[in-house]
Amino acid sequence: MVCAAAAQRRTPSAASWPHWVGALVVTGAAYLFARTIADPDLWGHLRFGGDLWATHQLIRSDPYSYLTTGVQWVNHEWLAELAFYLVFAAAGPVGLVALKAAVGALVAGLGYGHLLRRGAPPTLAGALTVLAMAALRSELATVRPQLFTHLLAMLLILLMFQAESGRLRWVWAAPALFAVWANSHGGYLAGAGLVLVWAAAHAGGWLATWVRRRQRPSARALAAPGLLLAGLAGTLANPYGSGLWAFLLRTATVPRPEISEWQPLPIMSADGLCYLALLGLSLAGLLGSRRRRSPALIAVLACAALLPLSARRHTGLFGVVALISAGEHICDAAQRWLRLRPAGSWAPRPLALAPVLVTPLAFLALAAHTVAGGIPIAAHEGCPLPVRAVALLRDSGVGGNLAVHFDWGEYVIWHLGPRVRVSVDGRRETVYPERVYHDNLRFMSGVGEWDTLLGEGTDMALVATEWPTFNLMRLEPGWALVYEDPLCGLFVRQASPLLARIRATPLPDVPYDGAGLSFP
Repeated sequence: MVCAAAAQRRTPSAASWPHWVGALVVTGAAYLFARTIADPDLWGHLRFGGDLWATHQLIRSDPYSYLTTGVQWVNHEWLAELAFYLVFAAAGPVGLVALKAAVGALVAGLGYGHLLRRGAPPTLAGALTVLAMAALRSELATVRPQLFTHLLAMLLILLMFQAESGRLRWVWAAPALFAVWANSHGGYLAGAGLVLVWAAAHAGGWLATWVRRRQRPSARALAAPGLLLAGLAGTLANPYGSGLWAFLLRTATVPRPEISEWQPLPIMSADGLCYLALLGLSLAGLLGSRRRRSPALIAVLACAALLPLSARRHTGLFGVVALISAGEHICDAAQRWLRLRPAGSWAPRPLALAPVLVTPLAFLALAAHTVAGGIPIAAHEGCPLPVRAVALLRDSGVGGNLAVHFDWGEYVIWHLGPRVRVSVDGRRETVYPERVYHDNLRFMSGVGEWDTLLGEGTDMALVATEWPTFNLMRLEPGWALVYEDPLCGLFVRQASPLLARIRATPLPDVPYDGAGLSFP
């Protein structure tokens, strides 16, 4: 009996097993999301956040482009940019990566904790959470305002679930949630859409009940959708008021063939296969679960499942919604089909537990090591930057108007602005009129009236060598190629005094595309 009691003390209790699995999930997510590459827009986000901190006001008239005179800059991500700048000012690139990893780990922890509270076995809950986090992998590979959308989307779907359960005190947080969201990222439109779908599904259910039984919904049943819909008023707490809705609805519905993340999700890709796995498990879980299913949450899940088919950037949102709305059903069906013991009645043997105890520590160490590495420029992963060309302009001390690719615009703004002003950058519709934006697209592609931009006060042009425009510029009268590398060429007007100053400047000793360098 003594030996048996001692063995029992050495064996972890079933109550501790969920915590070990949770530690594994959270630290694994931290490592996954600590892996970071430099996003072309990160330089701009920090510059704009720094401007806000320095001036204590939003800049309405853009000082960084020579083609936006008289245009209001609708900076709907100002709160995210301010947060990024403050973290960067306090802890540098390491702080930004740590912030991203922490947000990803928090999303994973919230999802896993929800499944545990719904009675899911820890192992199944952990495995499903990992799959859902894999759907976020591409979106959280860079430091972007989108990371706040995924956290706030998780909080929103949890609010919906609480409302479904009649816990109305949580729903009062909806206005604050949407106020933060509307000032951080335009993804709040998707969140608002999911709320509308959820409320419409409830309204449809009430209508069907009234038709069949002539039974009106109770005041308590009306309260949850009503409060959550009222929470959408929080989106009006932004510097642009209701005008932000009109602006984002207009810009979110225009085609963007030049931007890959706005294209439909390729099914035969890592993200596509993850999407299919989550979708298949969600359908199987909803069909095989013994638990009560919420028609409203199923409607939200169906809507979220359609979004990646229009734009791959919504894959992560689907992962978050599927984890909360279908997760408990997937776990319930799997538990029955696999004939697993009820949650809380099983714990691994000590030898089997040892790897689980060590793995979270290993993930934590790997995450810390990755965070310490900062934000590398992914020149060989499809994100090269004109590092040497921009350094040449910086060292020469010239100023003027520079035609540039929108992926490079904010890098130029960080290093040279506002002395050198750009023709376009990643802010696109938020500051550039449609005509100006399309002039830049024609210049980049070398089709149609590609040289219209040259007549808009352009002094210099930084052109990718792979563009048709590069060869067109070599033939264009009045322009001289002053610098060239395998990535880009810098053209300057032959009659400009800038030409001699740039030619007299020694070439900087940096990689031409930023390979091996890190942000900033």
